[in-house]
Formats: sequence, C-alpha cells, structure tokens
Amino acid sequence: MENCAEIEKLAEKQEAEAAQKERNAEAQALWKEVLLQVEEWKNIKEMHEANLRAWDEECKKLALTEISEKEWPKKPVCPCKPKVSTAGQEQGEAESEQNDNNEEEEE
Repeated sequence: MENCAEIEKLAEKQEAEAAQKERNAEAQALWKEVLLQVEEWKNIKEMHEANLRAWDEECKKLALTEISEKEWPKKPVCPCKPKVSTAGQEQGEAESEQNDNNEEEEE
C-alpha cells in the first residue's frame, strides 16, 4: 500500500514537471518570436533613417539648382510599427472561454 501511494506521488510529480517544462518551452518560443519582431522593427527604423538622409541630400542638391520646393520629392513616411504577436495569450483566452462555456452548460 505504501509503495502504491509513493508511486502515485512520484508519477504526479513527474507529470507536473513535464507540464511545467512544456509551459516553459512555449514561453521561450513566444519570447524568441517577440525578440525577432523587435529586431525587425529596429531594421525598419534604420531603413527609414537612411531614406531620410537620402531625401535630405536630394533636397539640398535641388535647393542649389534653384528648383522650386513644390517640385521636390515628398518626405519619406515612417511605416507603422508592427504589432507584437500574442499567440500564447490568444490561445489562453480561447481556452478560458471554452472553460466558461463548459461551466455554463453544466449549470
């Protein structure tokens, strides 16, 4: 009897550790995705700054040639910042909604 109880406790502990390990892996994957999106945003900003410098140089050249400002190219617009993916949060919300629906059906 004591061995069965110990075996069950050990199995439960192993299951809990496996579940925690899986949650950690999911969180780490989500974090890597966020870091990639941050890096992508940095690249977008750098490209925009390069475009601004090129535009500024072109405007200076046009100013020296006395071309009217109406004919100058428009200033480059910075693209919108991409939204951070919240795949893990959306999945958690969907699961909680399913749990809420199941509880309502039971009542």
